[in-house]
Amino acid sequence: MYKRHLDLLAEDMKRFRRLHGYTLEDVGKITGLAKNSVYSIERNARTVLSVETIEVISKLFGMEPSVFYDKYVALYKVTDEEGTKKDQ
Repeated sequence: MYKRHLDLLAEDMKRFRRLHGYTLEDVGKITGLAKNSVYSIERNARTVLSVETIEVISKLFGMEPSVFYDKYVALYKVTDEEGTKKDQ
């Protein structure tokens, strides 16, 4: 089974936002994403990220899109035991 690290993205997004004192609306204005989109990423409620979303969030984090993709979006293989957990 394969998964993504979107749970890690959710944690890092919330941590980044709070560290900088940003509201969901602030991050939305900076990135051009809707406030609800930022919220759904932070809740790990999204299973797919568009190329545009990857680009704006990677820029927000100060990362190259390819590094961001590898860290959060690329599929990785999990053991059968891990595969029974909530899809990440």
